[in-house]
Amino acid sequence: MKGYEAAIAKMPSVSRSALVERPRLGEKLALSSRYQTTLVHAPHGYGKTTAVAQFLDSGKYSYAYMQCTPEDNHPKAFASRLNRMLISLLKYVEESDEPADIQISRVVGLLEKSDETRYLIFDAVEFLHHKHISAWFSFLVEYLPESIHLLLIGTDVSVYPRVSTHHDVVLQVTRDDLAFTQEEGRRLAAYFTDDIHDEAFALILENTWGSPLLLNACFAQGAIQSCGQVERRFQKLDDYFASIWEDVPKKAETALVYIALLGTVSLEKEQTKFKEGIMLLVEKALFVDVNADGVVLINPLFRSFVLNRVKAGKNRRTERAVDQVVADLLEGTLYREAISIALRIEEYDLVGSLLDEHCATLLSDGYLDFITGVIEQLPQQSIERYASLLLLEIISGIRKGWTARHVLDRIARIHSSRLRKKMQEVDLLSILDGIDLLFQRDFYRAEKLLSRLPDELSYLLKFPFKLYLWIG
Repeated sequence: MKGYEAAIAKMPSVSRSALVERPRLGEKLALSSRYQTTLVHAPHGYGKTTAVAQFLDSGKYSYAYMQCTPEDNHPKAFASRLNRMLISLLKYVEESDEPADIQISRVVGLLEKSDETRYLIFDAVEFLHHKHISAWFSFLVEYLPESIHLLLIGTDVSVYPRVSTHHDVVLQVTRDDLAFTQEEGRRLAAYFTDDIHDEAFALILENTWGSPLLLNACFAQGAIQSCGQVERRFQKLDDYFASIWEDVPKKAETALVYIALLGTVSLEKEQTKFKEGIMLLVEKALFVDVNADGVVLINPLFRSFVLNRVKAGKNRRTERAVDQVVADLLEGTLYREAISIALRIEEYDLVGSLLDEHCATLLSDGYLDFITGVIEQLPQQSIERYASLLLLEIISGIRKGWTARHVLDRIARIHSSRLRKKMQEVDLLSILDGIDLLFQRDFYRAEKLLSRLPDELSYLLKFPFKLYLWIG
């Protein structure tokens, strides 16, 4: 759509969510006639455009509509389209050859001659961030007549000049306003199924966060009655999230993979390396949010989608993002987080190499329980390779005064039966003698004693100096 046709475009048709009466949302949008500017902002899938279209249709309001694109983030292109929008609100006025800014000033003056309530609607304004475009919105706020109302729709409405002296006449319509309530969700469900179990319905609302698009996507594929149907239905929403993934800014994709892999993240703690990327995701409203306590939250469905792409290795983009996450974590000496991420995506070779390289540091920091927890999740061939790390804890405990009962209790707490059996086969006295020889720097005799270790525990011999430093 180009030229004048783009400037007088119509709002998209109302979707199925409009079948459901939403008086609470309607009353909120109706307040826009009392404000010069209304900002409608929420993540993808919350029916922002649909809600506005339904409101305008119910009131039979006149409006000019612009569907913004990245190409509009240019002052001259934006001014040209804005000029056509304003002209479309007037009868018997045509575009001239004058510069757009001169025409806009003239048309704004002509609009003052009518008291009819009309709207200038800018959709997908997240594509607009040029400072000169922000200045155009300041101009409109200052000079448009009171009968003309600005309405900005987007996941990010920061192009609107928030520092404007007119901030007290701005209406905000947010995700909380746009989300389906339980009662509205029930009414929507009634269009698709005669009966739905309470547990299944609660599961739908919980996992869609009240998003009208996701709710419709669940029901549109057939009736839902049980929790099992809900779970299977969610697995089919990948097509929707695929387009959102493509919208992720390049410098934020690492942060997205990071919070998807680790789950809940607190910006107040260790994750400052990713703060810029996370805040960009929040600003773009890509199903990522920060609560009042500074905890970063990601929609469970979107998180599952990201994890599935990472595990399946869909493309080099996800591979690069994972590599960057691990590199940034290691640079920040966040070894536990790097190992957790590698384990979650089942990169067992990477887990092994990270344990090899950083086990001494982790042990000295008191993270042996974490290490053994990781070991028990590794494939069979790796579990016994790293059983020696658990042995380190037992040996250290004995040197600190553990009795035989302490040792047996610790072995009994091992979840893996194979690992527990290996621990019971170890000749602890010979190992203790070997450690004494290590302290005496008699490495030749120490190695002979430690060579009695079961083959699966011979990994200890690969780092005798680390063992010496840690126990010492």
